[in-house]
Formats: sequence, C-alpha cells, structure tokens
Amino acid sequence: MAQMDSSGAPQAMQSALTRAPLQHSEDRFRLFVEAVRDYAIFMLDPQGHVGTWNAGAQLLKGYREEEIIGKHFSQFYPESDRKAHKPERELEIGAREGRVEDGGWRVRKDGSMFWANVVITALRDGGGHLTGPSSPQVSLQLRYLLSTSIRLEFALHPWHLST
Repeated sequence: MAQMDSSGAPQAMQSALTRAPLQHSEDRFRLFVEAVRDYAIFMLDPQGHVGTWNAGAQLLKGYREEEIIGKHFSQFYPESDRKAHKPERELEIGAREGRVEDGGWRVRKDGSMFWANVVITALRDGGGHLTGPSSPQVSLQLRYLLSTSIRLEFALHPWHLST
C-alpha cells in the first residue's frame, strides 16, 4: 500500500510535484549557462577533466564540446605553467580554500595565447564532498594590452607634472 503524507496524498506523488519546479529551475539555469557567450564557463571533475562546456568556452578557447569533454584542463595553460604544475596547484588551492583566482596567459586550441582572468571554485555536494570545480573565465586580453601599452608609453615618455 502507498504511503500517504499529512495531506492524505501519496508520498510518491507529492515528491514528484516538489521535484517538477526544481527540475524546471535547473533546466532554465543550464540553458542560461550554455547560452552565455562572453564568458567561458565549464565544470571540471575533481581531477581536472572537463565535464561541461558552454558557447563562451568554445568561442574563447576554440574547442567544440565533443573535442574537449574528458580532456584535462591543463592543456589551456602554457607549457611553462604545466611544467611548474600550476594547474594542479590551482586545483589543490581551490579544493582547500574554496576558490582560487588567477590572471595569466592561457592557450587556445590553435596555439595562440590570450590573457585571462580565471576563477576556480570548489563545488561540494550536500555532504561536503568535492564534486568538482567550476571555472568561469573571461579574456582580459584587450585590458591587458591597453594597460601594458599605457605603462610602456609612460616609461618611454614620462610626464612630469609641475605644481
């Protein structure tokens, strides 16, 4: 016999009714993340393998979803950073401290480099177990180039303001 809740409705039916709005909300959020084009947003497993990929990630990094899912995120780092184990350190710090933020060079599929701001955030389940980090990224190439250009201009032609 089916178990009833306090209102007399079968518990299975009540549970399904409760899940429907949650599922709808999760579906809408997933569609939102997938549609974002200005930011690369993707999830990693606890070992650093790409698990999800959005349109912004494809535009910024050049990989189609089917090319990158399951690959290790260290391939987005320059060789010097990989040799220094920077990707692994960032995963460790993110897991330990909850998040890590880094600005630095990253590598696209075609080998070109870009300056990015990266935030790796540890995602945990209800029991506190690490389910994997998320990593929203944005290219700051233009901002970096402008600030470098301004600093270079100042170094070559220092202005002295007299009062």
